[in-house]
Amino acid sequence: MMRCFLCSSFAIMFLAVSSWAAEVTLTWDAPEPPAAPIGYRIYQGTASGVYDKHADAGTQMMWTMQGLEPGKTYYFAATALYEDGVESGYSNEVSKLIPVIGVPGTLRITGVRVEGQLNFEIDQSN
Repeated sequence: MMRCFLCSSFAIMFLAVSSWAAEVTLTWDAPEPPAAPIGYRIYQGTASGVYDKHADAGTQMMWTMQGLEPGKTYYFAATALYEDGVESGYSNEVSKLIPVIGVPGTLRITGVRVEGQLNFEIDQSN
């Protein structure tokens, strides 16, 4: 039996974290009564409609997915979970390109003095 779910919005907010990974916070609206979910499940993938990870959000209306890699686009959808073991169909899908914020790894700057001028070289290979 398929149940109606999240007829309203499924939104996304972006937060960067300092460990070169990022996180997104997803929010959604509860389904209209008489639907009474006992929880929500958030799905994540790197291709539209293909979800390889999920997290159970309990009864919260907000969930943060962590450890997202900069430079990749992530796709998210949610489902509602019911007492009788039924899981709803997917909500609308939202996506987020995680921006690259700085240079991960080691940044080495070396200087060479040439005729009264200092030239810098940046090695981003590490």
